Amino acid sequence: MNSFSSSNTETQKLIVAGQFNPFPGLRPFRTDETFLFFGRDGQTEEVLWRLEKNRFVAALGASGSGKSSLIYCGLIPALQGGFMEKQGSQWNVSTSRPGTDPIQNLAKAVLESTKSYHKKSDEDKELLLNVAVTMLLSSSKGLVTLVEKLQEEEGENFLILIDQFEELFRFSRLESEDLSMGMASAFVKLLVEATKQAKVPIYVVMTMRSDYIGDCARFPELTYLINESHYLIPQMTRVQKQEAIMGPAAVGGAKISSRLLQRLLNDLGDTQDQLPIMQHALMRTWEYWTGHSNISDELDIHHYEAIGGMAEALSQHADEAFRDLSEEEKIVCEKIFKALTEKGEDGRGIRRPTKVKILAQIAGSDVDVIENIVDCFRTNGRTLLTPDQSVELTTESVVDISHESLMRVWIRCRDWVDEEFEAVKIYKRLSEAADLYQQGKASLWRPPDLYIAIQWRERFKPNLAWAVQYEPSYERAITFLKNSQEEYEEEQRVKERLQKRIVKRTKIIALILAAATIGAIMLVIFAQMKARAADIAREEAQEFGEQANKNAKAAEEALKRAETEQRKAEEAADEAQRQTLIAQAAKDSAEYQKNLALEQTRLALLAQTEAENQRLNAEKAKEEALASAQLAEVRTREAEIQRLNADAAKASADTLRFLSIAQALAVKSLQIKDPAQKALLASQAYAFNEQYKGLNPHPDVFQGLYQSIKSFKGENFNLMKGHEDYVRTLYYDQEEKTLFSAGSDGAIRSWKDGSLESEILSDDNGVVRGLIISRDKGRAAIYTESGSVRIFSYPEFKSIKKIKVSKGQLWAGSFDQFGDRLYVTGQNKKIYSVDTESFAVSEFKTSNSKITSLHISNLDGSLWATKTSGEVSKYCLDNACDELAVYGGKNIAGTALAFSSDGKTVALGFEDGKLILWDRLTGTEIDNLQGHDTKVTSLKFDEEKHRLVSTSLDGSARIWNVEKGRTNESPIILNDLGAWASEATFAHHGDLLYVGTSGHDLRRYELDIPTMSDNVCGLMQRKEMTDKEWVRYVGEGIENRNVCSGEALNQ
Repeated sequence: MNSFSSSNTETQKLIVAGQFNPFPGLRPFRTDETFLFFGRDGQTEEVLWRLEKNRFVAALGASGSGKSSLIYCGLIPALQGGFMEKQGSQWNVSTSRPGTDPIQNLAKAVLESTKSYHKKSDEDKELLLNVAVTMLLSSSKGLVTLVEKLQEEEGENFLILIDQFEELFRFSRLESEDLSMGMASAFVKLLVEATKQAKVPIYVVMTMRSDYIGDCARFPELTYLINESHYLIPQMTRVQKQEAIMGPAAVGGAKISSRLLQRLLNDLGDTQDQLPIMQHALMRTWEYWTGHSNISDELDIHHYEAIGGMAEALSQHADEAFRDLSEEEKIVCEKIFKALTEKGEDGRGIRRPTKVKILAQIAGSDVDVIENIVDCFRTNGRTLLTPDQSVELTTESVVDISHESLMRVWIRCRDWVDEEFEAVKIYKRLSEAADLYQQGKASLWRPPDLYIAIQWRERFKPNLAWAVQYEPSYERAITFLKNSQEEYEEEQRVKERLQKRIVKRTKIIALILAAATIGAIMLVIFAQMKARAADIAREEAQEFGEQANKNAKAAEEALKRAETEQRKAEEAADEAQRQTLIAQAAKDSAEYQKNLALEQTRLALLAQTEAENQRLNAEKAKEEALASAQLAEVRTREAEIQRLNADAAKASADTLRFLSIAQALAVKSLQIKDPAQKALLASQAYAFNEQYKGLNPHPDVFQGLYQSIKSFKGENFNLMKGHEDYVRTLYYDQEEKTLFSAGSDGAIRSWKDGSLESEILSDDNGVVRGLIISRDKGRAAIYTESGSVRIFSYPEFKSIKKIKVSKGQLWAGSFDQFGDRLYVTGQNKKIYSVDTESFAVSEFKTSNSKITSLHISNLDGSLWATKTSGEVSKYCLDNACDELAVYGGKNIAGTALAFSSDGKTVALGFEDGKLILWDRLTGTEIDNLQGHDTKVTSLKFDEEKHRLVSTSLDGSARIWNVEKGRTNESPIILNDLGAWASEATFAHHGDLLYVGTSGHDLRRYELDIPTMSDNVCGLMQRKEMTDKEWVRYVGEGIENRNVCSGEALNQ
């Protein structure tokens, strides 16, 4: 420290240049920073004493307690200073962390600690490392043997420092359980054996978080060593914390104000893991001070508050790194940190180290993007992620949060962790429901659970790599969700159809009721007419009665006059008597008429009442009859609908359940290594998919059967060897049942169906870019990189003529409809026409950009060209029309084109991997098929089975279903080519596919699923799962069956 102080002027120059900061931030102090290490006086001697006594010491403490710094800046300098007197000062220090491969890391650390190793070439270093690893794995005394062989000088001691020993347990989840346990046990035995012997001077030091002590119990000998010799890092006192703050600042030639010191000590508190937070805040304060103040000024509170203080400094620092990323990188960054952190059941953040390649899979991004983002968070001064900046990242590198405090303090990360926690809860619920559904113990999801799960899927866009971190049955869960959604949507469609039927039936009933109402109105009118007639009769009777009353009154008056006359004229007595009798008779007649009128009135009233009663009874009977008929019809229809719905729902649920099981079995078979078990699952998946009429072909079922065949026959069972260089072009003749291939080795080869052996038809042709056959099959031709065309007879391939066409390369060509002319193009943007009889060459057209492929339309015989500008142009071969751009360019090069057999559908492939289906007649896009990552190299239709095959430089071939309404189905992906895919062609009526590659080989794929299933069954020894396997993979309540007997399909 004194020597450093003596060069204070040099230090100030470094400070001004921003190249010196005495505070390390989140990382521990290094061995070359001993002069900056303060606050641990007396503790080094404690550790040194235990190490000398037991040849082993475990430095234990909470996260951030300073374990590593104490060893690097206390123990190691003490050893090298000769403080262990009996052993001297010659110490060879090997520093290693367990990581994912503790034994290899140990071997590399031991080798790098020797001087001779660094003088070796890279090849020799690699060889030495392999030898060292083999030595360590060969015996529990392997470390002793290795150190003994590497000891270069007499009296040289070896210190083996295993820093962050807890990684042995934390990183174990990155490997299989058996592998990680076996590796950990072997690693521990190497360390234990090294401390037990005394022949070779080996001393072992390990640092470990104290909360992992319980994990050590699985290794009894290690537990004994820790109990015998460990040092628990004590919490720093307030005075020691003050030294840790003031000391480094003084070394840097700066002063800290007393009020800032008190503020730091108060903010620090008594929490053990706050030390890294303090160091980070001081590092940031120092950076701000050097950039905004004179170095003669004190570090004060305003410098400290400018960086957010201890509470926010780390969050602001992480946000700075985040803001340095592009918008696309920010999205990936969020996924990275969600993968590296996990929320425990107690709500605290848990570090979850993850390999770079796994992060790329989880984020759905390239490894380069992941590395750029990680580098942004581990640049100089930003030690937020590990490994250290000095370590070059590879796909196997393990990325980790540098300190747990980052998860707690960085606000953005904390929000991400909470979001991830909620997403995982939904996924686990979904997975559990899928498991119960597969066992027949639960039904498909319905709202609101279904809505929540769909929103989760759309928002978080989970994938397999993300899901297996929490629950491995991702495919089953997603299939369950998909089936739930489809079932619910189908129910809604059924309800809509039922509602429409009810509305229609209601309209019919309304019409019937309207007709009945009209009839009832007619009956009412008839009854009213009858009642009116009765009223008229009653009125006439009343008039007649009134007349009779008048007559009776007149008779009474006449009788009175007669009596008067009788008194006046006795002599007219007889006449009077006669008049009396007449009057009496008239009176009797009037009384009779009156009574008759009253009777008629009564009868009329009775008739009116009866008519009204009959009308009311008729209406009531009609209404009751209609209501009964309507009710009976409704109940009959409802009963029938309910029965049909119940039957349909049961059948649909069973179908979805078994198709879900089929997909889960197929996907699971891909994860199983045992060929027999793999084949059983794949065959049962095919049986269920076939029985319940699933997708045909189903991509997962295909992969399950294909991988099963590979597991029995070997990786290269379908490899076709013969070419010695890039296979660039293929042609299959259905009639000859022969495949023709050519490529960069200059050879044209023929392959008969079913054979992996070929025959050379022609060679020494230079680099062949294309092989084409005329439609009448009278001619064959090749075009080459040397600018030549060679015409052959077909199918004998006897050379007829070699023609020099261009000085530059030719890379695209096509015969016209009749085989009379051959059109080729290449490097110079010109299209040449070659007469196949006279062999005359002429320039046909010149393009404004390079042409990448040529094709003759089978609809009108026109010539179509894809271009680097992205345009697709059409040319009339008789020059009857000018060049016509039939598809507009988007500055992305078109690279491949294919016509359907009727010429109406065009498939277009592009440089960026995009693939579209285009309707030639309407000029509209039919669909956008997404999947390839880079250039599409070829396209070909299979009309018999409505399929399209595409190949790409991403090393895959994809088979798409282009039948109307099915283009959204997932393609079959063939990605075991091992090289770029150059071209593919269907064969044997679409049951076979041949793919050429840049790796000098071809592959042949069987595409007929039933044939593949028969092939698998023919290879299987065991053709039925055990009951335990059946319950595990298929579920309870479904009868076990022989997957190859036909019973699997019949049941």
